[in-house]
Amino acid sequence: MRREKAEQEREQKAQDIELDAVAHEQLQEEPEAEESELDGVQTHDAVVLHEIMKAESKIPVGKLLIVGVAWIVMLLSALLKGTKTSSSLVGIQCNSAGYWFIMMVPLPIILIATIILSVMVRRTHLLKMACGYQYQVCCLHSLTIHAYYM
Repeated sequence: MRREKAEQEREQKAQDIELDAVAHEQLQEEPEAEESELDGVQTHDAVVLHEIMKAESKIPVGKLLIVGVAWIVMLLSALLKGTKTSSSLVGIQCNSAGYWFIMMVPLPIILIATIILSVMVRRTHLLKMACGYQYQVCCLHSLTIHAYYM
């Protein structure tokens, strides 16, 4: 029984690796735009999907800037409030009004950054679905795991 289960797991891993290789090859290929039968012009969905894929192949500078700003705000907050072993850079006493203000300032900024990034990701996902994008089987497994825990 254990041997059969171990063998099935090995086969599943081999299939996953094969699917990952196929997905990687398909991502490397230039997507072909669908052509309309009437006039030979690329359909809007194919063009939009091609633009999304082109944008996703590059480093998302805008998203990185949003995350970077949130991290810098957190770092400045930590430096300004001080810790148990080091004093505040601006002389704020522990448990004072200024201390709690500095503690709370990063929260709305991080919340706003999270909302902006989640809206960006969701918008891209919905646009892909509207254009008929088909996720690979290996990607779907990952998405269902993440969706289950969210």
